[in-house]
Amino acid sequence: MSEMLTLEKFEEASEIVKQVTSETKLMYSEFLSNQTGNKVYLKPENMQLTGAYKLRGAYYKISTLSPEEREKGLITASAGNHAQGVAYAAKKYGVKAVIVMPTTTPLMKVNRTKSYGAEVILKGDVYDEACEYAYQLAEENLPILAMQLVRLSLEDIFLELTADDQAAKKVITGTPSSPTENADDTDTDTTESDTEKGDNENAVHM
Repeated sequence: MSEMLTLEKFEEASEIVKQVTSETKLMYSEFLSNQTGNKVYLKPENMQLTGAYKLRGAYYKISTLSPEEREKGLITASAGNHAQGVAYAAKKYGVKAVIVMPTTTPLMKVNRTKSYGAEVILKGDVYDEACEYAYQLAEENLPILAMQLVRLSLEDIFLELTADDQAAKKVITGTPSSPTENADDTDTDTTESDTEKGDNENAVHM
């Protein structure tokens, strides 16, 4: 049974992920504000090392694993920033990571994921097929499945925002409809994103 997520846990996660992330300040968008007739601010998480907020959830998740669990390694499926977030976080902890990506994934994303030390397996034409294969590999090899990390990433962003009193007055953020909803552009979504669904949810609105 999964552990209950509490405010204290989110605060703990927020402190831990500061080891690998940079605080991103809100940026006022004149264009979007004019388009919507309101004040729109953006939080530029694309400035993180791996290009998105997905690193936050991945890094914290690995921090909670026991040495025995880390020894098993990680496996996930993604066609975008989730892959890079898991790969980089695994590298920082010295954990083996296997990322299953659709064969249609842009070569740049594949190469960046490999550059962080992950083993990349190209499988299936769409995300769902890659995801199914990742589950199959997990059952066969018993690594830790690192798929559902978006909620924690978004909550960490919210804590970072509310730590700034001025930002807190401006922000309403979008979150996935359920803890298991992921986002990865071509991942039609059950993992993570670039211009992906999850990254669109990075935009903060007012």
